[in-house]
Amino acid sequence: MFDGILKKTFIYGTLLYLFFIPVIKGYNEIIFAINYFSLFMFCAVAFYLSKKDELFFTAKHLGVIVFLYSVFHIFIYNVISYYYNNNFFVFSEADALLYDYEASRMSNMGLINGINYYLHRHESEDLGIVFILSNIYRFVESKFAYNFYNAIIGTVVAVHIYKICKYIMSDKNAFLCALTYSISSYVLWFHSSGLKESTLVALIVLTFYHYYNFHKNKKPYSLILGILCLVSILFFRPALMFIVVASIAIGILFSRKASAGSVILIILLMVSVVISFAFINSIADRFLLGSSEEMLASKESEGMIKGGVTFTYFINVLASTLGPLPTILPTKPLLSFYSSGLIFKIFISIVFWLGVIYSFKVSNKFLYPVIIFVLIEMVALAYILESLELRKSLTHFPFIFITAFWFIDFYNREKALPAKKKREIQKLVNVYMFVFLVLIAYWNFR
Repeated sequence: MFDGILKKTFIYGTLLYLFFIPVIKGYNEIIFAINYFSLFMFCAVAFYLSKKDELFFTAKHLGVIVFLYSVFHIFIYNVISYYYNNNFFVFSEADALLYDYEASRMSNMGLINGINYYLHRHESEDLGIVFILSNIYRFVESKFAYNFYNAIIGTVVAVHIYKICKYIMSDKNAFLCALTYSISSYVLWFHSSGLKESTLVALIVLTFYHYYNFHKNKKPYSLILGILCLVSILFFRPALMFIVVASIAIGILFSRKASAGSVILIILLMVSVVISFAFINSIADRFLLGSSEEMLASKESEGMIKGGVTFTYFINVLASTLGPLPTILPTKPLLSFYSSGLIFKIFISIVFWLGVIYSFKVSNKFLYPVIIFVLIEMVALAYILESLELRKSLTHFPFIFITAFWFIDFYNREKALPAKKKREIQKLVNVYMFVFLVLIAYWNFR
């Protein structure tokens, strides 16, 4: 199944890029070519590595490949950014410039003074990234140093996705899952930017990894590390910390045979949510902008409601569950950098939903917390009309890949499914991919 999806990604992606060549104007030709190069490299590397011997699929090999691949693309994206914009913020300057400015000032202060300085001027939810950036700037005040840090963080994420996957699938599929997520164009773009998402994704992945590790070995250090990662999310995007807590708690509740340790853990998680209720309420008020009516009025004033509320919600639901659709035409360069990776992500999404269905059918309780995390975030983003904002969606993408590759592994097992059912599933996936080929073309000509 993986080979089929990867081949369709390359063939359909190539057709889409060829289809739009006549529309490209001189200003965007280089970006367009770079984005297709990214698609070609993604498919070529994934296909080549998928044919390796089983002994090749180790965390060490994965880490080296992801790191070198990331550094190479970070360099290319920064060169393109400087060529067009005369800066290295890769077509996204707003938040990145603020982080850069405040981190530069904090780097000349003591740690405590720097934190106090920042908190007197801004909310705490961006403190984490500015704190990290300021400490990097104490050694080298360069955005490239931060990009290098992101390449390391991306490698850490890849290795821990691999380790999570190894609990429930073969080494090969665990390797391919971590690889295809980690070398996707949108992931590499965030590594190249001055934004916080690379670290935020790492904290969420590490929280789940340490939760699973504690669930397996019952060693206190796993629980302590998991809690430290969980609490750190407060200083990046606070609402996500509570979504992670809720996901783990609900996942445990769904497990029929909860151990004594699990019961204690869920009680601790629920108590922490109750204690933090006031804080959660303030976050909800901030993101919902008051009542639903006030939220919709605010979104409409920002131009985010187009074609009516019903149509806008439909697009956001589609983007949450299966998308977002890639913008191949680089009329908006920032969005076009995501395009090649999103083609594969869209094609793998139907497999994710098959994974959701079959994980409950076969009672694969291991996946419940991450599936619930994805579902809660999908619903929340669709409700506040933020599903088209990749910055918000990126945090649950790793778990879409994990669930999808679990199903691919399950599908490949000799007696997991009848031959007839496998053929039906394959036909469904093929039809789905063709339908989205048409939708992507329409989306870019809308």
